[in-house]
Amino acid sequence: MNSITLHHGDSYDVLRDLIAQGIRVHAVICDPPYFLESIAKRFGSAKAAAAKHGDDGAFTRAGMKFTGKTWDTADENGNRISFDPEFWSLIHEILLPGGYVAAFASPRTGHWQAVAMELAGFDIHPFKGWAYSSGLPKQHPCDKAFKRLGGTEEEIEQWKGWAYGAQAEKPALEPIYIGQRKFDQKNGPMNIREHGVGAINIEDCKVPNEGGDDYHPANVVHDGSNAVLGDLGDAMKYFGQFSRDNKALILNPKANKHDRAGSKHPSVKPISLMQQVVRMYTPPGGIILDPFAGSGTTAEAARLEGNDCILIERDDEYVADMMARFADDSIPFTHVTYAEFDAPVDSGLDDLL
Repeated sequence: MNSITLHHGDSYDVLRDLIAQGIRVHAVICDPPYFLESIAKRFGSAKAAAAKHGDDGAFTRAGMKFTGKTWDTADENGNRISFDPEFWSLIHEILLPGGYVAAFASPRTGHWQAVAMELAGFDIHPFKGWAYSSGLPKQHPCDKAFKRLGGTEEEIEQWKGWAYGAQAEKPALEPIYIGQRKFDQKNGPMNIREHGVGAINIEDCKVPNEGGDDYHPANVVHDGSNAVLGDLGDAMKYFGQFSRDNKALILNPKANKHDRAGSKHPSVKPISLMQQVVRMYTPPGGIILDPFAGSGTTAEAARLEGNDCILIERDDEYVADMMARFADDSIPFTHVTYAEFDAPVDSGLDDLL
C-alpha cells in the first residue's frame, strides 16, 4: 500500500534534512510559485474583491484569501525560490541519478525557472505544453484608452482593434519544464539497472487510436474541449487529452470541485493531468516528491497510480486542508511539523492534530 508523508516547513530546510537522512526519490513533480506579482497586487489588498469564476470552478479564486499570502511574491531578501539555482541543487541532490523533475511554470516567467534548473545540473528536455480552452485575456483596448485620454477621433479610430498588456492574447498554454539528473553509470541501461530510474513510460502514456496502433505520446496535452480542437480537427488526435470525468488519461480543463477537494488554493491542477505526469516520469512503486504541495493533488495522483509521495508545504491553511483530505484511515499518512513553523492559534491545525 502506498503512503503519503507531509512535512510542514520550509522547502530549503526540509530538503536539507531529508538529504541528510539519506532519503532519495525517483521523481519530483511540482507546481512551484510563478512569481506573477501582478496577481498579488490584484488580489492581495484588503479591498480586493473575490475573482469571478465559471460554472466549472475553473477560475475560482477567493480574492480576499490572498491577503497575507506571500508565497507567489519574492521573500524579504528578494529571493524567488523557483528561480533559485540553490533550491534546484537540493532537488538535484535528492533525486536518484537519471531521475526526472516535472515542474509547472508560467509562460511569462518560466524561462527563469528553466535556467535555474539547468544551472543546478539538470539536463533540460523539451517542455510539455498543457493546452486548455478556459483562459481569459486581460487586454486593454487602445481605442478606449485614447478616448479616455481625450484623443482625436482619427487617433481613436486608427487604434481600434488593437490592445496592450502582458496578457492581451487569450492564455491557452502552460509549460511543464522537464529536467533529468545525469546518469552516474556508463550508459542509460546500466543506470536504469542500478537506480531503477532514467526512462520514460511510453507504452502506458500512448494516445488511444480506435483505428489501430495507439499514437506515441507527444509533448503537448490538451483538455479536449471544442475550443482547443477547433480548426485543428483531426490533427489533434495525436496529442494526449484528459477526461472531464477525471479518469486517467485523457479531457480536463482547469481544476474543478473534485480536483480541489475543498481547498481554496488558487492554482490547483487537474488530478487527471497530474496522473499522466506521474505515470510518465515515475517507475512503478517509485517515490515522488512535491516540495510545493498546495492542495495535495500530486499526492492524490500518486496514490491513484500506486506511488509513495513526500509532500512539503509551509502554509498552515493548506497543510490543514491536506490533513483533512488524506484523513482516510486506509491511506498510511504521516505528518511532520518543523519547530520553526509553529502554527498560529487560529490556523485550524490544532483541531486536526
